[in-house]
Amino acid sequence: MKNINKILFGVTLVLLIVVLILVGLWYQKINSTSSYSAVYLDTGDVYFGKLSYFPSLTLNHTWYLQRDQSQGIALMDFSKAAWKPEGKIKINRDRVVWISKISQDSPIISVMLGKESINENELPQYTSQSQPTPSPTLSVTPTP
Repeated sequence: MKNINKILFGVTLVLLIVVLILVGLWYQKINSTSSYSAVYLDTGDVYFGKLSYFPSLTLNHTWYLQRDQSQGIALMDFSKAAWKPEGKIKINRDRVVWISKISQDSPIISVMLGKESINENELPQYTSQSQPTPSPTLSVTPTP
């Protein structure tokens, strides 16, 4: 009788864990189907993409701001980097300063989806401490 109780407890525990994982994955899929986020790290790097929290902090369809001494700042597709990454990154939660959802009508999302191009010189400028200046506007030029 004790063995049957142990088996029933083990099966119940496994089923509960499976249900919790499925609910977490379902919630994450519903929560992230159309929302993009910006993630600012303590290194001064800013990444944009579809953020998921489970099982680790991950950005898919990732873009980032790249500093360039000659051109200022450019919005770059992570998957087009020289080493050909998959376009997703796992982020160390300890390095995150803030996370923010991006509005659906943001020019950055339009650029990420290929609907518009952006003039790299018109992105908000950053100081040497990587802090944004007060100007929050971006100029976007539609592509034909």
